[in-house]
Amino acid sequence: MLKMPRLLWMVGLAMVLIALFPTASFAANNDIKVTINGKQQYFDVNPQSIDGRIFVPMRGIFEALGAEIKWDRVTQSVIGLKGETTVKLTINQKQAYINGKAVTLDAPATIVKGSTLVPVRFIAESLGADVKWDASTNTVIILQGEVTASDYYYFLYNSKSVSASDLMAIKSYIGKFRSSNNILMDVTEAKDAVEIYKRLQSDSTLQSGKLLGIQIFGASEDVPAFNYLSKTATIFPDRSMSRFDLVLNGESFLTDYFYSNFNNDSAQLKKEISPYAVFDEKTVKIDFEPQWKVVRLPLSKGEIEGYFKRFDEYTTKRNAQKSIPVVNFSSPTYGNIPGTPEDGEDFRDPNDERRLLYQKDDYSYILQRLDKEFNILKNYRLYGNQQGDIKVKANVSGDYTKDNVAKENGTGIVDFFFNGAGSFTKTKFKVVERGDEAPSIGSDSSEKIMTSETVNKVLSKNYYTMIMMQAEDAKNLSNKSLVHEMMANGKAISVFAGSNKVLPGGLNNIASLEDMKPTLYYFTYNFYKNQSEGLNRTDSYFNASKAFVTELLNHQDLKWDPNFEFGITNLASLHNLGVIEYN
Repeated sequence: MLKMPRLLWMVGLAMVLIALFPTASFAANNDIKVTINGKQQYFDVNPQSIDGRIFVPMRGIFEALGAEIKWDRVTQSVIGLKGETTVKLTINQKQAYINGKAVTLDAPATIVKGSTLVPVRFIAESLGADVKWDASTNTVIILQGEVTASDYYYFLYNSKSVSASDLMAIKSYIGKFRSSNNILMDVTEAKDAVEIYKRLQSDSTLQSGKLLGIQIFGASEDVPAFNYLSKTATIFPDRSMSRFDLVLNGESFLTDYFYSNFNNDSAQLKKEISPYAVFDEKTVKIDFEPQWKVVRLPLSKGEIEGYFKRFDEYTTKRNAQKSIPVVNFSSPTYGNIPGTPEDGEDFRDPNDERRLLYQKDDYSYILQRLDKEFNILKNYRLYGNQQGDIKVKANVSGDYTKDNVAKENGTGIVDFFFNGAGSFTKTKFKVVERGDEAPSIGSDSSEKIMTSETVNKVLSKNYYTMIMMQAEDAKNLSNKSLVHEMMANGKAISVFAGSNKVLPGGLNNIASLEDMKPTLYYFTYNFYKNQSEGLNRTDSYFNASKAFVTELLNHQDLKWDPNFEFGITNLASLHNLGVIEYN
């Protein structure tokens, strides 16, 4: 880590403090702030001034200073242990002890609205830190040990779209990131995502460490996302990416993808961003490679506090549950057969029986390969669509039905994987609630497995995480989407879902791992491989996205299978919805 003289560091700190709060849009209110070696601390109760002394929550400050804490309910005493130092305070008593030696406090520890608060200067100095007060910014500045450059996170929120209890829940969550500098930014006044991007770009130049991630609190109505146009053209075997002759107008949707690096000119982000514009016309120069994690919690005012209570309960129960199964509900859509010419003929005609032999977008086959061939999934169960013409070919535990979804949710915490928008004929089993239908021929009925009205009745028993492929279940990252309902009022903790349709073009589930690389299947392979190696869900998602985009950028001359521009649009559409996991 980079080390610098303390005097020079303090001058730099003052400049950073000024830069961090230049306008009302990025400033906190006049609440008291606490920094330790330049890192702002966030507690589940705001620091308070009592009789001219600054008090902070006891557990938060002890742990932030690297001390172990013990609480004696009988004597109402708190004990902090760090190295050879023991600090003891008793509620409402001015006499405290440092290594058994009595000292008299100006003000005793106290309980305010059920929270135990302790005098911050006494605690910090007792544990060997220096303490200063900056009246101009209402900041307690604590310097402890060697000052080093720190890696950091941005936490974005809209102060008009959170309640007071939501904001305290956010601060409590941020406070659990102990080893990073955590920058909470209010983006209320930002007109669009490009303006937020420019401010983040600018602020990042003031930081001395590495940016680890951006956490967004709020739906796109609260914290804006970028515009993207899924404007595509079919690539035939004899055509490269530079020889498009048919361009479909596509559909605009919102995405957070471009928050994932600061290498782009913000003016470019205001132009039409689409695969065609970026990779054929070269009218837009966009760096697509993600440099850090981007996660959005798509909840609005009054919903965030409740989510964090559920998140904490989920974390406790997940740690207690010995094994978390991956349960796949699969309903393939596109029929094709292996060994056909490279023209990629797609057998969608219901009278052509060849298409019934093979479903190249059947995700159950890929997950079965991860289980059997790659030995990545250790606890996997499959429920596959056995209705209609295009059926799941792997052995299934049952059909893709509402009852089976509810049954699995009742077994405990489960990592669900839902894919498919339906079969071509007879019955379309869906995990969508919007009106757009999947490609279909001859359908005579439709059953929606879950809608905004029913999702929390079907998945009502236990907490769960989910991957949702193909449907646009997180439509435009809105607070009106199916995913919003699952996370705001249900038991969903983390969901990977599309802000637009996740397109199945170019998928081939019988491909070798090498040939699979520029497809969503390679993303899925890497995600579960990372998890099998012990990484958490957030890091596994980021690593899988990075591996996927790297292969896409190396395969810009692809033929029909796989289809390049579909992959780029999938990157922009698929989102990690929830919160960044801390260690």
